[in-house]
Amino acid sequence: MLTQQIPKLELEKLFQELPEMIDVEDVMYRLYVFQKIQEGEHDIQEGQTLSHPQALKRLSKKWQT
Repeated sequence: MLTQQIPKLELEKLFQELPEMIDVEDVMYRLYVFQKIQEGEHDIQEGQTLSHPQALKRLSKKWQT
């Protein structure tokens, strides 16, 4: 897993989009999704992606077992 720092402005933008009242679990989930998106964008920049045929092959193996 990639450990990275998040700019405060990005977090402020994320929190400004939240409703006035929100559960802590919802905040944690949104932070988790935000982190996963950041990791995906980093992988794309680093060229760590799969082609469509590679992804299909990997998924078909997973679902066959």
